[in-house]
Amino acid sequence: MKTTVLLLSFLFGLLFQANAQGLIVTYEETRTLPSLAGLSQITDPQLRASIDRQLREHNAPRLFQLFVSNGTSVYKAKEPDRETRTNRSHGNVNVNIRRHDVNIHTVYKNHYTQLVLARATLGNREHLVEEPQAPLEWTIGTERREVSGFQAINANAMLNGQPITAWFTPDIPISEGPSLFWGLPGLILYVNTNNGQRVFSATSVERTNDVPAIHMPDGERISGAELNRMEAQLRQRTLDGIEGEAEGGVIIRRHTM
Repeated sequence: MKTTVLLLSFLFGLLFQANAQGLIVTYEETRTLPSLAGLSQITDPQLRASIDRQLREHNAPRLFQLFVSNGTSVYKAKEPDRETRTNRSHGNVNVNIRRHDVNIHTVYKNHYTQLVLARATLGNREHLVEEPQAPLEWTIGTERREVSGFQAINANAMLNGQPITAWFTPDIPISEGPSLFWGLPGLILYVNTNNGQRVFSATSVERTNDVPAIHMPDGERISGAELNRMEAQLRQRTLDGIEGEAEGGVIIRRHTM
């Protein structure tokens, strides 16, 4: 039954994409880094405030847009990306905070060729990741509620061992959604990953014939498995560093001058 639902959603969504108006959907995306466990133990109030401020800046909501036209789509930031690496100096201590997990910020989908390309940042390097197009194994629920002005239905899935909750609307019968999320019989309006670690919430949906041209990203491609291997290596190098501390997906380095 689940396989049938996914197949029908894909075919129905593809038919809609090929014959109907395009879409421009704006999402508010929130990426939450947990507060560092040792933050309260930092005795210097200015240093503690500096680290706390950087975490708050990273956790501030950002706007993304999903452009859909003729069987292709791209999801990308509406505003420039914040730095994932920040340096602050205080006295004779230099504080460096940066992510050591993968940050996916642009996703291109081609439903005809079943291709997904994602631009992702790891550390201070950007990569173009290619994966075969495959939706999550969604389980559609029975709950109904209004989301972003549309009647929506809930669905759940697992991704890399993390729970995913989504709300989609059959009123827009297109198998699309933010970032890497799609595969439901309706536009995905809301996604909550890993109990709030990353949240996508649609703020506007526009049907239009004037969708900007969608281009396939250029660059050397790597696989998702290769990116995961690189992430694990970076994390291990951080943990092996004498001066490095890693907590909650963040690296803190203290360098004395």
